[in-house]
Amino acid sequence: MVIDDIYMILGKGNAMNVNSSKPFLETKMLHGALSILWATSTAWAGPPPYPKDLGMPNILTPKTVIGGAFGTAIGQFNEPHGIDFASDDRILIADKHNNRICLLSSSFKMEKCIKPKNGIDLLAPTTVRWIGKDRFLVADTGNGRVVEMHLDGTVRRTSSTNSLKMSEPTGVTTLLDRVYVVDKSGQQLHILDKNLFLIRSIGGPGDSDGFFVDPSSVTSNSRNRIYVADSYNNRIQIFDYDGRYVGKFGDWGSFTGLLANPSSVYYANETIFVADLINHRIQGYDEQGRYLLQWGRHPLINHEGNGRLHYPEQVAVNAAGNTAIVCEPFEHRCQVFDIKRATDVVRVNDQAWWDKNGRFHYGARPTNGGGMLAISEPDTHSVLLFDIKGKDPRFVARVGGQGRELGSLVKPSGVALSPDGKALMVSDSGNFRISSFDLKPSVLENSDRKEEQKLVRTSSTISLDREIQRKANIALLNGNDESKIVIEPSALQFTREGTVLMCDPNNGRVLEMNADLTPLRYIIPRAPKEMPGFRPNDLAISPDGERIYIVDFYHSRVGIFDRKGKFLSKFGKNGTLPGHFIHAFGITISKTGEIYVSDEALNRISRFDRNGKLLSTWGSWGAAPGQFYKPKGLTYDHANDRIIVADFGNHRAQIFDTNGGFITTFGIGQGYVPYLMSKPNLTALALHDGGSTPSNGGNFVIDYRSSSTSFTAGKDNALSFQVRKYNGASVDDSIKIRVSAMMPSHYHGLNQNPQLNKTNDGNWLVEGINFHMPGHWQVYFDIDNGIVVERAQVDIVVK
Repeated sequence: MVIDDIYMILGKGNAMNVNSSKPFLETKMLHGALSILWATSTAWAGPPPYPKDLGMPNILTPKTVIGGAFGTAIGQFNEPHGIDFASDDRILIADKHNNRICLLSSSFKMEKCIKPKNGIDLLAPTTVRWIGKDRFLVADTGNGRVVEMHLDGTVRRTSSTNSLKMSEPTGVTTLLDRVYVVDKSGQQLHILDKNLFLIRSIGGPGDSDGFFVDPSSVTSNSRNRIYVADSYNNRIQIFDYDGRYVGKFGDWGSFTGLLANPSSVYYANETIFVADLINHRIQGYDEQGRYLLQWGRHPLINHEGNGRLHYPEQVAVNAAGNTAIVCEPFEHRCQVFDIKRATDVVRVNDQAWWDKNGRFHYGARPTNGGGMLAISEPDTHSVLLFDIKGKDPRFVARVGGQGRELGSLVKPSGVALSPDGKALMVSDSGNFRISSFDLKPSVLENSDRKEEQKLVRTSSTISLDREIQRKANIALLNGNDESKIVIEPSALQFTREGTVLMCDPNNGRVLEMNADLTPLRYIIPRAPKEMPGFRPNDLAISPDGERIYIVDFYHSRVGIFDRKGKFLSKFGKNGTLPGHFIHAFGITISKTGEIYVSDEALNRISRFDRNGKLLSTWGSWGAAPGQFYKPKGLTYDHANDRIIVADFGNHRAQIFDTNGGFITTFGIGQGYVPYLMSKPNLTALALHDGGSTPSNGGNFVIDYRSSSTSFTAGKDNALSFQVRKYNGASVDDSIKIRVSAMMPSHYHGLNQNPQLNKTNDGNWLVEGINFHMPGHWQVYFDIDNGIVVERAQVDIVVK
């Protein structure tokens, strides 16, 4: 039974009959887990249909696209994050890392970009809300405040002048004479008066009613109800005007009505619209939380658009309820939709619509030790372990998975491997704890994947809630409890002494713990005066153990501290010039003391000496070897003297020598079908003389042929094919084709792109397919008709 068959049955998570009086499958949703994957195969009465992707109401062709290009010029964006309609249908966009608000006409033409006057600067604004009379509110996230501004740039007031301390405000809305603000890192909803003075705060960290885990957005309806996107609790919570809890809806999952880290909530035309971030879609509910509609789906290829959504961060709908704009910071664009056609989802033969295992991103901060690499997988809330003793990393095991129970994870944001590779520590930030896992490296010698579960066991966990902090005496400084904002653990790093350093970004501190997770002290107890607004995002320790280098998340700089936490110096500033940063993210250090810093906005790696002098840079935007799309963390592989970079947007990691020379890449790349779900019969995968395979949307068929009955690893191979419509008709010359491949058992893609040419007889010839490892591979044919992209897949064995 292939996974496509399963989805045809489970359009709404209900069992149905197929040529039988009994249900084909009975399903239970446990936080979105799919118990159906272990069901016994049952034959279909006939072949499953191939629905036409263009006819699916969950794919809406956009009216237009705003932006789409990275930059600082008018019309370009650096992560357009927040959006709202003015009363006259003009549009406001919070251009996050350009630190400005952009104003567009009702016909979507850029009018101007606004930066505040009065000597005030915005820092990473994430939300903008229109309040009338040419005024709007901004969640000035990087500065921890709310700002009221006029369209001419005049600042009328800010919440920071009223002694309201917020860590990371990301959402703001109004209701009658009040302003409501969600503080993502503070895990609270603040209720302010119209002058931005605090009335009360509600919530705190947790998954009980009225508590939050990374609340990201807030909206209000005409019935005096407040709706909060409680992102990592995968739900929307409802409150009354005074902040009293009323109800909730949503749960973790991908089927209709379920949510995966909702990032935005917006009320219009008696509908609650939710940006369902990890499911790459928008869903609509009535005011009681009953599901109504949805649209959007993950792209098949990079930057596709055309109605497919890639990490939709915020959605806004005009007062008439017929036009929606969706911000996709990941793509530097906003898509504009006529949503009158948006209805219930129709089942479709496309795994990316619901399967999180099929196309994930390697996450924030990789680490290595003892010949092993650990790297987080944010979409599935897990950590992947690879054997990196050879040139090509080999996948070994998966740790965690979404959940609250011991051994499960929510938002794993930091990982650290002990130098011998026998212990893994994970910052389980969505659960406000650190978990330690014992590893058994001997299992790495066994290539049988069924042994995965024997590799890992949970050894201990420490909660970082306030009670634990007080008991450990780590929150009391100078007689005052400075832990007003909860600790949400982030980057981790083992020291030469065997202790562990942990970034506490919300409080601007770095904590040191024993290897058994016993807290010792804050080596950096507060933001240094030389680095105001300090928010530690990642850290690395010099080879001699005497210096600590820390990336400051919002401020485009790296701080240098001695081992005791004393500030020594800093380097870097905001900008695109060599040695500058737009959004510095990860850091690592080689055995010679050279410092490597990733910049996810500039898509490059910068190399510095121990004092911060620039030595070289490499990388640019793209998907070729040595290019990046939002590189996150990086780690130095001491045993092999190489740098491993998490190339987040390209669904892969890349390996370089210490001068930036490309070595290899690994990851699923364009891969779609996960190994554990496809379970192919490897003895039946010989290519022979060719065959035919349909595309996942059902509109095309690939007829393929090979000059050989097998492919050889390490050599250039060739394949010819023809594309035809499913009804047998020929396709026209406007069709575009892309060919790629992935090795699902080890998550490797091709190290180089094959050459694709059209032959005189109308066929296509693919040359230079170099499979660098033997084993089971999947070859993908992406077929672009100018509106959507469909994929056909061929499984082969490489010898």
